[in-house]
Amino acid sequence: MIRLSGVLIIISILSGSISVSAEWKLLKDQDEIQVFSRHVKDSAYDEFKGVAIIAASLASTLGVLDDIAACPEWINYCDSSILLDDNGYDRRHVYQINDLPFPAANRDVVTEILISHEVATRIITIKMTSRPDYYPRSKHVRIIRSDGFFQLVPVAEGRTRVVWQHHAEPGGVLPAFMINSMIVDLPFKSLQAMRLLVQKDKYQQLKIDYDKDGNMVGLLHRTW
Repeated sequence: MIRLSGVLIIISILSGSISVSAEWKLLKDQDEIQVFSRHVKDSAYDEFKGVAIIAASLASTLGVLDDIAACPEWINYCDSSILLDDNGYDRRHVYQINDLPFPAANRDVVTEILISHEVATRIITIKMTSRPDYYPRSKHVRIIRSDGFFQLVPVAEGRTRVVWQHHAEPGGVLPAFMINSMIVDLPFKSLQAMRLLVQKDKYQQLKIDYDKDGNMVGLLHRTW
């Protein structure tokens, strides 16, 4: 059974909302990774979108997102992430702590993750929505609003297009210019790290399990 983690999904304080606002602005185009941002209505914090081609199968790429403990290995600013519950492969809750640069205090976030799969295109969408009251508060500043998604699109044999779009209100007292200045590094460095991590054997051996109608029902050969 898939245990798609907030690890990946991470869920970070700098992530972005799905509300439609301003036009996307290209901030960085390097190493075949594009990072965009746009203003969000009624928010001082911008939304980001990161797009990259990953040289790995759909199953392997999904596996990185599924591996909860791997969050700090590739998600920029992720300190730790744990699965709170798993209600089938397509719905779960994740708790994540984000280690922000000084002088900002660390943030934590509780996220509900919903996974959908299109049979015809095989596109997988992982929607993330904050649920701040689902898990007890800690010493960290709780992120109240955080919405976004990962979309995994198979583009060729052994190649997957990853789109990561996210917006969040970081909570506490953080100047908008500080957070907005960080939204390039978050998706760019994370997608760079994902490219390297997905090459590990434990991800390369994965296969997606489909039922007789072509619906995704799990990941085969996972070892975590």
